[in-house]
Amino acid sequence: MDKKLKQSLDYLPFLGLVLYSAVSWGTIYHDGIVIPVRAYLGILLLLLTSIVFIKRHHIGILLTGLTCLLGMFSWLFLSPAVTTLFLGSLEMPFGDPWFFAFFTIHVIISFRFYIGIATKGYWKNLLNRKLLSNER
Repeated sequence: MDKKLKQSLDYLPFLGLVLYSAVSWGTIYHDGIVIPVRAYLGILLLLLTSIVFIKRHHIGILLTGLTCLLGMFSWLFLSPAVTTLFLGSLEMPFGDPWFFAFFTIHVIISFRFYIGIATKGYWKNLLNRKLLSNER
């Protein structure tokens, strides 16, 4: 797969989140649903991610993954849908299932940005701006 195509595909999960958010906020507005703080946090994180994605592709990828993870566990959301998962007697809040779908697509498409994420060198390079350039 050529580099330009990979770069373009990296945006798909984020654009899916933005589109899903727009549809969900339309539903929230139309139905008069009370908007909790976590919904505002979701929108703020999407706005931050969109700005960072334009300036620094790598950080935009990481923020897209973080947005999906936070949404999967109901720490933020972009829609009024919240699901509860029961594992035996354990009740675990699980966010909107769409976050899981977007996260799965995100990891499949952008896995190359997560190789070595648990190492000190990865973060050292990231902080030294070696990975912050628009190189993808």
